[in-house]
Amino acid sequence: MELIQLVNNVAISSSITYRKALLYLGVIQTTQLPKGSFPMKLRILLSIASIYLAFVGLGLIFAPQRFGVDAVSSDASASLVAYLRFFGSPLLRIAV
Repeated sequence: MELIQLVNNVAISSSITYRKALLYLGVIQTTQLPKGSFPMKLRILLSIASIYLAFVGLGLIFAPQRFGVDAVSSDASASLVAYLRFFGSPLLRIAV
């Protein structure tokens, strides 16, 4: 309880944020990465996103009723199925 009061007093008296007050008192440690480094390369991340979008797009185009299990009924209207196929096309286009 005393630590919380101390953190609040430090944060209020010096007009800094709560996180900065915790850093100042040594309660938490910084977990910043060195400048210019990333945990995952951007090319890998975008490739994974592209593959995922391709699968979702193909699923919506070729099997819209199976893709939306419990969301699309088995006797769905033709306009709903057409809309799902229409929605899958841009996803497939973005993936490529």
